[in-house]
Amino acid sequence: SGDPALRRHLLDALQSLPPDHREAVVLSKVEGWSFEEIAALRGISAGAARLRAHRGYEKLRELLSGLGEA
Repeated sequence: SGDPALRRHLLDALQSLPPDHREAVVLSKVEGWSFEEIAALRGISAGAARLRAHRGYEKLRELLSGLGEA
């Protein structure tokens, strides 16, 4: 269900993220992991996990910002 074109844009945008940012975004927003859980998985601080996710969210926002304006 949903818009296949939008899904494709989202997947393409996710794939364009650096791997550590993509992982933090997917684990936190899709899988529902806490930043503490991501930190434990990667051997980093929770703050570093939060920063990776934040940078990923910002880049996704930038990449997807024009989609609704067509």
